Order: sequence, then structure tokens, then C-alpha cells
Amino acid sequence: AASFQETTKVLTDAALEGKRDRLVGLKENVIIGKLIPAATGLRRYRTIEIEPVEPPQRPDEHIDDAELAAELGLESELEQPTGADVEGFGSSFAEELEELATEIDETDGSGEPAGAEAQKDE
Repeated sequence: AASFQETTKVLTDAALEGKRDRLVGLKENVIIGKLIPAATGLRRYRTIEIEPVEPPQRPDEHIDDAELAAELGLESELEQPTGADVEGFGSSFAEELEELATEIDETDGSGEPAGAEAQKDE
């Protein structure tokens, strides 16, 4: 027989015979969600204070932009990257950034070159 069948048999027999369970075992208390009588039992462990291994971290929401920039060693968060700032990525990355900046300046914001609409109307 499966374990669930055995459980129903035990419960049925207990109900028919009017048996009571005082729930003194660990399993019974765990099943119904009560605290179990298991611990070291030593009083000194109940009141021991443990220091954290690492110092507590300062929450990020309390750091303003200037403090964060100073902490990261940045002069200004709004500063645009230059070729010197992106040296680790190689010269092609710096050139690509310059090309993108030039393309953005040449467009009117719609993704089309400035004056393209005037050419369509003609």
C-alpha cells in the first residue's frame, strides 16, 4: 500500500476509536506549523550577540550624484567621453563615437538628414 493510503487508514482508525494525539513529537509539530522543541538548550547561545563579518553597506539612495561621482573618481557625470577616455576600446571605438555624434548633429531628430523634408516637398 502507498504511504497516503496507510495515512488515511491510521486517521480513520483513530477517528473511529476516539484516539487523541498530544502532538509531543517533532514531526507532528512541524506538520501543523508549531515551533518544535529542538535547540541547543544552552542559555548562553540564546543571548549571544554576533558581530557582522563585513561592515554594513551604505544604502545607495542616500548618495547624491556629486558624492557618487567623487567616489567613482569621475569629474562630471555629464561629461561626454573623448578619445582619451575610451583608449581601452581602441581607436576605432573613439572614431565611431565621433561619427555618431556627427550623424546626430546632421539629422533633424527624425532619423532623416536635415532638409530631407524640404527635398520631398519639391
